[in-house]
Amino acid sequence: MNRIKNKKDTVIIFFENDGKGNVSIEKDTKSGTKFYYYYDSKNRLTDIVQATVYSKRLKPDYIFEYNTSGRITQMTTAKEGSNHYYVWNYNYDDGLRIKERLSTEEKRLMGSIEYEYEMSHN
Repeated sequence: MNRIKNKKDTVIIFFENDGKGNVSIEKDTKSGTKFYYYYDSKNRLTDIVQATVYSKRLKPDYIFEYNTSGRITQMTTAKEGSNHYYVWNYNYDDGLRIKERLSTEEKRLMGSIEYEYEMSHN
């Protein structure tokens, strides 16, 4: 893939697939940064982990959790440039997302979104 910024700065991004056809590795050819994608036994994305050329340590960027219906219930995201993170929680009713909440790792609520749906009478 070619990633183009400001119509002039182009970076080539390579992707590698696992045996099931899922993206398993993403590599930025300019920075050398690699992202590893992990999946559960139901083939759902569970983690996106970053490895940089400067650090020998893998750092989780995203962690996903699902309910028994296969809908995402929580997404944990790393705060860029730090060891802290945010947690998104998602609630559903009758298969539709009705609420999202964003909290800090200390469980301090940062914001929320509530959804309402109307039936169309066409």
